[in-house]
Parts: sequence; structure tokens; C-alpha cells
Amino acid sequence: MQALKTGRAFRPRRLPRVLLVGALLAGTILVGLTAPTTAATLTLTRSISVTADDAVTTPRGFNPAGQIVALGAADESGVDIAGFRFSNITIPRGARILGVEFSLVKAGGETTPLTVDLAFEAADNAAPFAAADGPDARPPTTAFARVERADTWVAGRRYTLADDSALLGSLYEVINRAGWNAGNAVVLLVQAPNGANATGVTFRMSDAARRTAPQLVIRWAFTTTIIPPGGETPAPEPPPVAGQPCPAWVHDRYVARGPDGALYATWHPAVDPLFGCTFGHEHGDNPRGAPALRGRTVLFGYASTLAGFNEPHTGFKVFRWDDVRTDQGPSHNGASYLAVLHQGSSGAGRFTTVFHDIEVHYYQPADGREVHVHMLAPFGALKAGCGANDPRLELDLRQANAPGARVVATARCFNPPYIPYEDWLTALYVGSDAQGMWRAYLDPHFAIFDPNTFCIVTDGACTLGYSDTQANTGQDPAGNTAHFKGIKRETYLNQVWLRNAGGSAEFWTDPYGRLTSPDAADAILQFVSTVTVLPFVESTAFGAEKNPDLHGSVHAPN
Repeated sequence: MQALKTGRAFRPRRLPRVLLVGALLAGTILVGLTAPTTAATLTLTRSISVTADDAVTTPRGFNPAGQIVALGAADESGVDIAGFRFSNITIPRGARILGVEFSLVKAGGETTPLTVDLAFEAADNAAPFAAADGPDARPPTTAFARVERADTWVAGRRYTLADDSALLGSLYEVINRAGWNAGNAVVLLVQAPNGANATGVTFRMSDAARRTAPQLVIRWAFTTTIIPPGGETPAPEPPPVAGQPCPAWVHDRYVARGPDGALYATWHPAVDPLFGCTFGHEHGDNPRGAPALRGRTVLFGYASTLAGFNEPHTGFKVFRWDDVRTDQGPSHNGASYLAVLHQGSSGAGRFTTVFHDIEVHYYQPADGREVHVHMLAPFGALKAGCGANDPRLELDLRQANAPGARVVATARCFNPPYIPYEDWLTALYVGSDAQGMWRAYLDPHFAIFDPNTFCIVTDGACTLGYSDTQANTGQDPAGNTAHFKGIKRETYLNQVWLRNAGGSAEFWTDPYGRLTSPDAADAILQFVSTVTVLPFVESTAFGAEKNPDLHGSVHAPN
């Protein structure tokens, strides 16, 4: 690694002003940043998928970007200037910018420090790169952001180089230009400070699959001073009404960023706290601030998306237990636990879908066990009866060579002494290899006391029946007054076994928990602390006393 030098000053090749001077935001912009607003926050995400949208100009000339670029590279002959073009920025002139994030995926493991300046090109509509129009030919905005990091870089991990307010001033200079229109393109310029001497830090460039591509995320809102393209008046957002179903844009505000840089739906209450409108479904326990997460955020559908399929949003449920206390499993006492499972009870998809999205977070400071896992949970068999211990199962169908089972209720379960108790059992082998070894084993169970639908066993399979109809409640099974809405649930905290002493806490698996390369298209970064602890415990159920539908607004599908 080269140290920074104080050699002769960088002789600019074309533009002496490229990212050299940072300006304070003007007072009028600061007012705009701090003024209160009730406008909806919108999020725009753009990735670079074509090679014409990223390039590097080095002291030796223009280079179309390949798969990897070294940001912050510089020597006595000059600095490298990288450019990243993001098209179709559908933000109108005069909009209020709330946050800007620029992120890249690391190309290799290094300990090299990174110091770079970032600014957008001062242009109405940034053009694609060409040999005669490279990054060094692009005039930057006056405002810029300086990034200084001394990370131990991990290959394959996405790093946010600038977030929230760092690039606000620079982007404001662009979207407030007289020639700016929604749908135009922007270029972000990145270079080492003048006079630096560094090898640079390697990151991945354009990616047709977008998984490892450079990414720009802008959070913004309309303002009363907006100037729409062409002068026309923008269509108003549907206004939310308290007690009524929320417009889609209210629901779409609840997102979180995944390790791949993409946005995923996340937990929200059944009733929006700002507007009082209703979403019609619930996601169980509020995960925010849960000690088991250790600062993380739950992501609905992360593993299933990487596996190439989507599960219906309404089915994601959160189960949270802080400071566990149980006589059945004393080794769990003092631990924190949180799980997210896709387990809806309104549709027939669960009769045929074997693998469901799950994430598990567990932290036990007493013995060092810590797990943060995203994967697809196997439920290999479909069974029909009144709970997993029912000796009179009406269906027992092995649907995949995988552990676990979904035990769904039948019509018989609506007659006392039975109840329509739906029970899902799984076994998670995290970090498994071809020799059958694993780094963590977890076997949580999940159950529903009031499933919205049940199984009518027909010709060795399940067809959909409606619980309120079978129970003669007189209520619409799809309405918010239904007795069976799938809102009363419990989960079982069972084994949390770690066998990872001497290993790496972070490793990559495919969505099924099998070890894989970080470069694999479906690779997921897992965390299992480097201990070997395998205490056996009896099952402990929790959560049955909770009511996630306090306002009575939930209805199928849920």
C-alpha cells in the first residue's frame, strides 16, 4: 500500500476545478432541508447495467470501465477520475431532496484506506461516456462530499460510500438547474483529492443483473415550490383518510435496504400512525429496536427474491422475544430472539409451496451464540389434521426431499375437543457442505390458532375451504369481522446449535443454506459467531397472548 505523498501538485488534464472546492449549502437550501412537510417520502433507486454508463479517465487517458475499478487511485502524474451515469431520474425540478446514497460492491478483500471526493456533474442531462467525453471532461458542481474510510474491506459486500446528507448540496445544484427535467440523467464523479498518491480501492462496475452494480438511491418529496416538466400541474397523490384503506404510496414507504443494495418491504403496523389509514393486514411483532437484531433491519422476501420467486407480502410475520426466560430451555435465559417467516393462511399456495422465506436472529451474551440468517425454510411434507401430534392425520404427503412439514387443519378440527391449529415445523442447516457438516442448526416451529382457510382433503390433495364458513360464524371470511383471520399465532423456540469454533463468522450460502461463492448470483452473507455450543432444550412456545389487530381492521388475505 502506498502512503500519501506531498509531491508536486496534480496538474489537471482538462478541468482545473474537478472536485477541488467544496461549498457550504446556500441558506435558502438549508431552509428547504429543515422545513417541516407532510408530503409523502418517495424513493428512487437506479443501478448501472450498461458499460457506456461508467468509465474512468486516468493520467494515461480514457478507459471504458471493465468489471472492476480502483477508486481513489493517484500518483505524481495525476489522479484517476471515475464517472457513474444514472439515467431516468424521475425527480421534478424544485423537489425536496431528503437523502442521497451511493453504494458499490467490493471487488476484493483489502485493508487499503480510501479517500475520495464525490460530486455530480453540473449538467442538465448527463450524456453517456465516450473517449472524447470522459469523466475528466465533466464539470462538477461546486458542492462535493469527501469520504475517508479505513475499513477492512470484505469481497462481495456492498458499501455505501455516501449517504443521507453528504451529497444533498451537489444534487440540489443539478435538479435546480433551469434545464433540468424529470427523467434526465445524472453523472456522479469520484476521484482522490488533489496531490494524493494512493493505489485505490477496487469495486465492481456495471452489471447487467444489477446485483453488484453501482447504485444510487434518492429519497425525495414534492414541495409547494415544485416546477413540473412542461409547466403542467402534477396529478395529486390519493389523499389518505383515517379509518379507510391506505393508498398504495403510504404502504410503499415502509422499505429497508438489503445487503445487495436493493429495497425490500419491511414491517409496518396495521394502521399507519401518521395518517390513521389501514393496511388490511398485519405483520406480527414490531421488530424495531429488537436486541436480537443487533442494529439490523428485517427484510421481507430477501432470500426468496434471490432464489427467483416472490411470496405474497401479507404473509410475512414477525416473532420477537426479548430477554428470554424459560424453564424448558435454561440455556436460552437472557437471550434475545427474533424470527420472520412467510406464513399466510388465506391462500392455497401453502398447500404446494415447500420452501418459505425465513430470517432468524439470536443473541445470547452468556455463551457467545449469535446468529443472523436469511434463507428458505424447508417444510418438506404436507399433512392434514389437527396439529402435528394428531394421530388421525387425513393426509401425509411428502412433497420434497427436505425436512419439516406443514400441518394444516381439516373440517374435523372445527369440532370440539379439537381446534383448527395449523402447525409448521422446520429444520435449518446453515452453512452446510457436501460432507454434511453445518455451522448452525435451528429448528423453530410456527403455529396459527385461527387460520383463515383450511384443507378439504380431495383425491390425496388439499383444496381450499373457508374457516368462518365451516364454523358457521355468519361472518364473511374475507371481511374484517371474520372470526378466523390468522392473527393469533405462536412460535416455538427450540434448538440453537452453533458449530463454528475456529471458523469465520461471516460466510456465503445459497438461499437454501448451502455454502457458496460470494460471486454467485444468489449468494447470501450469513453470520454465525465463532463458537461451538450445542445445548439441548425442550420446546418453549410464546406469542399466543399477543393481538396484532387491536383496531379490528385486518382482513383476508393475511
